[in-house]
Amino acid sequence: MKEIEVIPLAERKAERRGIKREWIEKAILEPEQIVEGYGGRKVAQRKVLLMISNIC
Repeated sequence: MKEIEVIPLAERKAERRGIKREWIEKAILEPEQIVEGYGGRKVAQRKVLLMISNIC
């Protein structure tokens, strides 16, 4: 299997948004859908549901 490369800009954006590397890899390996991106690129997409608990 080819190694998944995440460019530094994407890593910084993912970190700011709280997106884990494992989620990125799962979206690439097991996408829910693939759409066309800029320059003929393919964009793998997957939804992630977060459960947030508000305990005081």
